[in-house]
Amino acid sequence: MAAQPSPQTTYRWVCGAGDGDYALPDLPPLLPPPLNRKVSLDAVTGKIKTGNRSTLIDGLKAKLSCMPAASDRVCPRVGQETFGDGREYIAANGFRLPLVITPLPPSSPPSTCAFGLKVPPPSFKPRDLLHILHPSFPVSCINVKYQSTNASITTLQEWVDYMETPAGDRATVNNLISLEYSDTSLASLTEPPSIVRFLSAVDRSWPASRRADNSVCPKVDSYCLSSPAGAYCDFHADFGGSSVFYHVHEGRKQFLVLPPTADVLRAYEAWLCMENQCDVFFPSLVEPSLLALVTVDAGETLLLPSGYIHAVFTPQDSLVFGGNFLTTHCIENQLRVFSVEVRTHVLEEYRFPFFKQLQYFMAASLLQRARGEGEPLAEAEREGAPALTAALRAWGMGLAGAGEERELAYNSVEECAVYAARTCGYGETQVREFVDELELRVKGEWGGGGGKVRKAEAGGEWEGERKKTQT
Repeated sequence: MAAQPSPQTTYRWVCGAGDGDYALPDLPPLLPPPLNRKVSLDAVTGKIKTGNRSTLIDGLKAKLSCMPAASDRVCPRVGQETFGDGREYIAANGFRLPLVITPLPPSSPPSTCAFGLKVPPPSFKPRDLLHILHPSFPVSCINVKYQSTNASITTLQEWVDYMETPAGDRATVNNLISLEYSDTSLASLTEPPSIVRFLSAVDRSWPASRRADNSVCPKVDSYCLSSPAGAYCDFHADFGGSSVFYHVHEGRKQFLVLPPTADVLRAYEAWLCMENQCDVFFPSLVEPSLLALVTVDAGETLLLPSGYIHAVFTPQDSLVFGGNFLTTHCIENQLRVFSVEVRTHVLEEYRFPFFKQLQYFMAASLLQRARGEGEPLAEAEREGAPALTAALRAWGMGLAGAGEERELAYNSVEECAVYAARTCGYGETQVREFVDELELRVKGEWGGGGGKVRKAEAGGEWEGERKKTQT
C-alpha cells in the first residue's frame, strides 16, 4: 500500500480531455439547455421553480384525500425488530424500493434493537432548538405558495415564533427544510440509522484523514426539518441522486413518489425546463400507475433510495430529523440525476458537495474490496461499477498526454483522483490505469497477476509491477 499523501503534498497533473457532462446511454439529453432563460431557482434544490402554486396545492390536497396507500410491493413497511441493523435485509432485497421502518412495540427495551437511530426524546419541540443552537442561528425557509425563499424569516428565533403562532394566524405557509446541524451541539443528540452509516459513501470511502476537516468533507447527513400543517415541497430528486433517511419525530408527512426509470427522468428533465412548470403537476407527464403515496407517521423512518422523484406534503405540524447520502449500491441512478443537474444548470452551491471527488474515493474503496481487501462486492455494486468507471473516463481524468501539466489544489477533483489512485498503489500519473483495473476486476477480466498495470498508451501491454510511490 502506498504511503498516504498529506494535505501539503503538491502533485503535477496531466490535464484530461475535458470535464464535461456524463450521461448513461439510455438517458440522452432531451432538450437544449435553457441557457438564455431568466428563471428563479428554488433555494434548496436549485431547480427551476417559478410562479404561484396555490391551485396546484389545492388540487394535490384533493388527490391525497382519495389516494390509496402504497402497497408493500412498492414500499414495504418493516418493523425495527425485524429490520435490525438492515444489513441482512439489504443483502437479501437490495436498496431499490422505499422502505418505512416502524418503531419498536412500546414493551420492547430500545437497547434490544440494532436499528441504531438516535434522536432527542419525544418531548423535544422546535423551541428546544433555541437552547441548543442560538436564537440568532441563521435559517432559510421556503414560502410554500411560491416555492421561493421567504426573506422575512432569517433567524431561528423568528422561525420558532412563527411555528408557535396559531395556524389560523400565520400569514403565510412556510417550510424549513435546510437546517444542517452537523457542526453544532445538536449533532451529539442524533445519529443516523445503522444501515445509513453502513451504506454511506462518505462514511465508508471518504478518507478518514480528510473527514475531520469540515471544509473538505460533505456534510449532508444531519438536517432538522420543521414544517407547519399545509407545507408542501414540490417534486424533485435529491441532489446528486442521493438517498435519504427521514425520521418523523413529531407529526406526519405524506410523500408522493415516482421510481427513477429512464422515462420518468426524461419527463423530469423536460418538466424542469418548462416555462409553465408551476402550472404542471409533474406526475401528469408519466404513467399514472407509477405514482405512489407513502405516509410516514411520528416514530417512523423513511429510507428513500437514489433517484426517486418525490413531493412532500405536511398535513400536521411536524418535526423531522434526516439526512442525505451517496452509496456504492446506487451508482447508476446517482450519475443519472447528476447528469440532469448538469444539463439543467443547477447551481454548484445546490449540488451534492464534492460529488466528483467522492466518486474517485468510492472507486478506490471498490477496487480494494475487489482485490479481496475487505468484504466482497455486493451485486448492486458490481452492477454499478461499469457506470462509475465510464463516468470517470468521460470526465477526462488521468488521460496522460492529453493536455498541459499544472499543480493541483488540495481537494480538487484532480487531486482527489490522484489521491485515490495512490491509495491503491498507483503513481500520480496512473489514474487511468487505476480506473481500468476496477473495471477489469469487476468484469472478471483482470489479468495483471501480482498487481501489474498497463501502459498509459492505448493498446499498451501489461508491464511491470505497480510502482509504490513514496511521499
